[in-house]
Amino acid sequence: MTFSSRAAVAVVALTVIGLMSSLGQVAHADRVSNEALNELVDGFEFGMTRVQVMAKIRRDVKARYEKRIFATSDVYQQDKLRREQEQEIDRIESSFIEFDGTVSGWDVSVIDDQFVQKVGESMMVYWESGLNDVKQRRFFFFQDDRMYKMVLTLDVSILDKSKRTFDRFRPVLEQRYGSAREHPSGLVWVVDDYIMFALDKLLHYDTICLVVADRGMSRKVLALRAKREKKVERKNPIIESMIGDGEVDIDKGADTIDRILDKK
Repeated sequence: MTFSSRAAVAVVALTVIGLMSSLGQVAHADRVSNEALNELVDGFEFGMTRVQVMAKIRRDVKARYEKRIFATSDVYQQDKLRREQEQEIDRIESSFIEFDGTVSGWDVSVIDDQFVQKVGESMMVYWESGLNDVKQRRFFFFQDDRMYKMVLTLDVSILDKSKRTFDRFRPVLEQRYGSAREHPSGLVWVVDDYIMFALDKLLHYDTICLVVADRGMSRKVLALRAKREKKVERKNPIIESMIGDGEVDIDKGADTIDRILDKK
């Protein structure tokens, strides 16, 4: 599958309002459509290094600011926008963190279940702008400096509280991405070499997380996590269901994702 860069469409489609307004526009399918997945991934490629991811982000940010700079003839305003552009790029670069065992604010956060300490994972976060103040973040997760997963947080606080239920969003998500399988934390889709989750984070964060990952790279990461979980004797029910009482052999292709998905 080739992921094309469709930034303008993706930004609109991934807001809560955009998802809700798309209801009825996309037919149900058994698999995630290439178009919908392209919009979600937005031109990033799994296996990119942090430097490569940051280079694309820098291009996207500059392109967004250039439109605003060229739209005004006020020199002072142009300089102000250029400073804001550099500050935004610096903020994204400085968000990079290695999960090396040092406790941070991310250990209790909307993405605290997306990483494990001391297994070579790292992360960078990009606040996607131009969304009428909608809080949407894109998290990039790396294993040994190769991106294997992205997490997008969709803020639903703009909706009435009575409408902030995962059951309300499920048909909207399935209409856009295809029929899903149930997962302990939400929904899951599998397409070719990729896996996608919609995670219910509404209770504590007024957020739905969309996770898309490379299946092969994720197998290796989850195998490393499983070994770590057993070593520190943490009782994560998902990890426990993956490894049982045995050991995980990374070299023999611990098919952790497939084992979860294929359970009847």
